[in-house]
Amino acid sequence: EAAANSLGWIGDAAATPTLVHALSDPNISVRKAAAVALGRIGDAAAVPALIEALADSAVRHDAAWALGKIGDAEAVPPLIQALSISDSYVRTAATEALGEFGAIGDAASVPALVKALSATSSYARKVAAEVLGKIRRTAAVPALLQALSDSDSGVRKAAALALGEIGDAAAVPGLLQTLSDSDSSVRWAAVLALDKQI
Repeated sequence: EAAANSLGWIGDAAATPTLVHALSDPNISVRKAAAVALGRIGDAAAVPALIEALADSAVRHDAAWALGKIGDAEAVPPLIQALSISDSYVRTAATEALGEFGAIGDAASVPALVKALSATSSYARKVAAEVLGKIRRTAAVPALLQALSDSDSGVRKAAALALGEIGDAAAVPGLLQTLSDSDSSVRWAAVLALDKQI
């Protein structure tokens, strides 16, 4: 565990194969430390092993965190699936990881996030909308406009705010209609979004 931690702080990608191997160590603490270290190193070669580690209930949180730090688009679909896991600690890590993708602005993650706007979980739909707002790609506008009619007010609010962040004039008619939403927080989000269009 201490060795894995040290390798993570050193940050040399030469340690990636050893740390990937440590993800299957029988000791939970070693597996967790290996996942965190791989996130600190940021080597995309670790992504497949970290995706597999999402199946390990003891390591899911750390694996999700690491995937967010690495920022490879291959990790987006499994992170979206992780939003449906019952453990709120893991869901939070997946959300934060997807937020990292938003900061990176990787266009390759847009299709998976658009697909997540149709997920069964309202939480997954909300996070997908939030991250699409951070990525700011106009390709997401049609799906976000549809999300303005979502049954969950949190999703509608997130979609409105995301459209404001993207700043595409094509969103204005949908945002204007949202000014009559039954939820006041959604209406306010639409006002904020429209304000950014001016």
